[in-house]
Amino acid sequence: MLNKILITGNKGFLGTHTQNELEKLGNRVIGFDIKNDFAEDIRNKDYLDKVFEENKPDIVIHFAARPGVRKSAIVPEEYITTNIIGTLNVLECCKKHKTKKALVASSSSIYGEQPDCLLKEEMVCENPKSIYAMTKKSVETLCKLYSSDMKVYVFRPFSVFGENGRPDMAIGQLLNIYKKGGVFEKYGNGNSVRTYTNVHDFVDCLIKLMYYDSINNYEVFNIGGAEKISLNHLLKIIMNIFPLRIKEMPFNELDVTSSCADISKAKQVLNWEPVRNFEEEIIKIFKNNE
Repeated sequence: MLNKILITGNKGFLGTHTQNELEKLGNRVIGFDIKNDFAEDIRNKDYLDKVFEENKPDIVIHFAARPGVRKSAIVPEEYITTNIIGTLNVLECCKKHKTKKALVASSSSIYGEQPDCLLKEEMVCENPKSIYAMTKKSVETLCKLYSSDMKVYVFRPFSVFGENGRPDMAIGQLLNIYKKGGVFEKYGNGNSVRTYTNVHDFVDCLIKLMYYDSINNYEVFNIGGAEKISLNHLLKIIMNIFPLRIKEMPFNELDVTSSCADISKAKQVLNWEPVRNFEEEIIKIFKNNE
């Protein structure tokens, strides 16, 4: 079944890849992104309402947000107004215009520093380490509240990487150094671990979530990779591609030592699992940027 889908943040990394795949499948996609037009700001409720009125989307995929843990400590007001008030505006428009389903981006950051390495959706997440994580926790609370009016599925991405990825993340920083030169700042001893998620695996999961029809109006899903990768392991892969200069830095208190997804729910409920090999995909990205 083809759908009319509104994607907020469609010009961002995840939004671009998602839109491309949905359009390949024949869906009609309406983009809403401040990069398209300054008026397309999710904090601009009147303009957002106009777009909903004109297009009447069946499904909304909400990516638009201020990302990044460290920067949220510098401009916290921007994160609060964009991520919380902006999401409130999106959900209000969904409710008003009777959108059937909303898929809303949260973040793996909401887990904070947990004693158990594999992070499960049902874990209590009451100790965010950053303003960014706090805003995403608030987003989830809003989604649960609005699920009385429609289906709202929240997804928590774990360190998504791929072509045209976020430049502020480790892989984006390393790619920029590969192209332009520079020194990589390594925070901590390098033993921090992530389940990096290939963007194509991520989009595959999101599409399955879009077609999923739960008996519950509110669901939360982790979307993560299958391999636990330490920063030291990532740097070893990179140094086999080019000679990287590294500057040792103290561990940043806003970071977590481990952020690894338990994806058993997505496997069981959505019949999805990541299939792309981390090292192969990293090498491919760097070779495509030679």
